[in-house]
Amino acid sequence: MKNQLMVFSLFIIIQACSSSSFTYQEPAKTSDGLATATLETEGFNSEKIFELINLVRDGEFVGVHSVLISRNNKLLLEEYFAGYTMVSPHKLYSAGKSLASLIFGITVDEGLVSPELGLVEYFEPYYPVISNNDARKRRIKIKHLLTMSSGMNVGTFGDPKTDIAILMQKSFKPMKAFLDLEMISEPGTEHHYNDALPIMVANIQSQIIKESLTKYQNEQFYEPLGIDASNLLGALRPRDFLKVGLLVMNKGLWNGKRIVSEEWIEESTSSHIKPHSSDWFANGYGYYWWLNDFDYKGQKVKCIMAVGNGHQALYIIPELELIVVFTGGNMNQSVSWAQPHKMLQEYIIDALK
Repeated sequence: MKNQLMVFSLFIIIQACSSSSFTYQEPAKTSDGLATATLETEGFNSEKIFELINLVRDGEFVGVHSVLISRNNKLLLEEYFAGYTMVSPHKLYSAGKSLASLIFGITVDEGLVSPELGLVEYFEPYYPVISNNDARKRRIKIKHLLTMSSGMNVGTFGDPKTDIAILMQKSFKPMKAFLDLEMISEPGTEHHYNDALPIMVANIQSQIIKESLTKYQNEQFYEPLGIDASNLLGALRPRDFLKVGLLVMNKGLWNGKRIVSEEWIEESTSSHIKPHSSDWFANGYGYYWWLNDFDYKGQKVKCIMAVGNGHQALYIIPELELIVVFTGGNMNQSVSWAQPHKMLQEYIIDALK
């Protein structure tokens, strides 16, 4: 009995040390343009947030590399794990598609292109003869590529035999390989996620602006946000990822400067189609933005999401003035999608007073 009491007492001591091991500090003020404040001043029950950080440290939430929380345009929490730091760039994977949507919107704002532009119409001067050229294919517009609802048979995602994004990499004429696909539904009626669609949009955008798309996005998007993306190759520092969320939250403005129009923010983050995803992941899809509802004190609040493989996630909840960034290393695992949702709902939204 004495030994059992000693073991139990040791367990209690270990648990107490674990729950109090996190020491909170207001995020560092730097020259990157982000304002900071504390969790308590912006309406959070900080103990709930501390519990989240300790659970990450203890491995209850796996593969997490960073957690950042912003409310009311202020960075309130910034924590890194697994050797990552404030200056460590992190690959965004498919979350980068949401940034591509914003950059495409700048080209739309300039009057150079429209989401209503026809796909076949645009490529006809280059490829006057394409296969499977039925009437439905001629109704495909750029907006259908932006919503992953082209109606084309893009194959099974990740399947090397059918995934058109993979097949395009092996083709001498990748654009024509896409255009030759057969139709399986009316454009705009079914959501079929595939990496080839943003590739087609980027190709069109690059030709229309008549310059390097990399140079264009640096000058028009990253540099105005104070982001040096020249050598990051699809990666961003979590603080920079948060800036993207603030840009969307503030309807295209960054620290008072217009980067993209309010009209594009509204159109691109509105639901245009219901994805074939389970309900916990997303119930709507915009122009490369996922959409879902979360619970806030018994009411549903709309969340705009950029999500990438491995636990890369940017959550924007305008109604709560809340932005959350997660990065992680859970590649090709279901926990990549379920875990950040749980962390957001149960430990961040539920921590709001």
